[in-house]
Amino acid sequence: MTGFTERPTTAADGDAIQFSAAGDHVKGEYRCAECGYGVAVCRELPTCPMCGCESWEAASWRPFGRALETSHSA
Repeated sequence: MTGFTERPTTAADGDAIQFSAAGDHVKGEYRCAECGYGVAVCRELPTCPMCGCESWEAASWRPFGRALETSHSA
């Protein structure tokens, strides 16, 4: 299976939103385009185990995001 061939969706700030499809070979963190379920993969993207959607959006890279979230909750 390959990624979408249609024109990428544009976010409000003008950045293109890149989608991948289940079966695409990828490496990184992705969120389900339908329900937001997150996965970290270094292989083929699966079908979303929560809702069955086959569209995935690359998650924005936040190297210290988790550390900042936990430090604010303490």
